[in-house]
Formats: sequence, C-alpha cells, structure tokens
Amino acid sequence: MQRDLCCAAYVRAMFDTGHDCADREVFLRGPVDTADLVGVAVRGPAKDVQKAVKGAPLHG
Repeated sequence: MQRDLCCAAYVRAMFDTGHDCADREVFLRGPVDTADLVGVAVRGPAKDVQKAVKGAPLHG
C-alpha cells in the first residue's frame, strides 16, 4: 500500500469461468470468511512490485 500498487485476490472458482466479468461475479458471490484463496496479483512499476513481494513464495 505504501508503494501505491494495485492488488487483487484470486479464488479457485474464478478459474472455472473463462472471462473477467464472470470472475468478478464469482468473487463477489463467494463467502468472505471461507474464501478458497489461491493467488494474489500485484501490479505496478516492476521495481516497486519486486520490493513489495521480495521473500514471498511465488508458487506453493
């Protein structure tokens, strides 16, 4: 947040839709407390993104 980066969460159900609008619907309809979080996207200048995610596992 200090670097003013855009972030997005991905839940497993989003990979079954096939397009962006449906992904948003699936995400909004899903339960917040038990979301099946499978990924996070970070967008911004490369230098800032690299600093923000340094040390985080890329694949688990």
